[in-house]
Amino acid sequence: MEHVAHAYSPLLEAVLSLHVLVEPKHHPLQHPWIRQMRSLPAQLKREIAAFAFVYRRHVPDVFAPSPVDDLRSFEDELAALRGLDEGTIALEFSRPLYDHGGRRDPSLVQRGEVQERIVASARLAGGD
Repeated sequence: MEHVAHAYSPLLEAVLSLHVLVEPKHHPLQHPWIRQMRSLPAQLKREIAAFAFVYRRHVPDVFAPSPVDDLRSFEDELAALRGLDEGTIALEFSRPLYDHGGRRDPSLVQRGEVQERIVASARLAGGD
């Protein structure tokens, strides 16, 4: 039991909701909500689709709450996300497009061959 933890995260819940919007076939229980979301403004739907690489198949660890932190509000979690350095953001957001094999080294995404693989994966996924 000392190795099991549960944490609450409004930010993770929001990201998982975006996942449901871009992968509705995998979430039949949410179809009524998905149908309601069809009325979202077109610009917002385009933005959700543009960033789908972040939450379509693999949600970056940066969205997961720490089991040892205090419970935080959505705004506090967003502030913490915004406070991360560029290297960490680049590594975390590239994770769905490049398997770094557990190496948590932000300089990895600066390597040309890694950037080429990330871009190629994004194109395969239908992203820009």
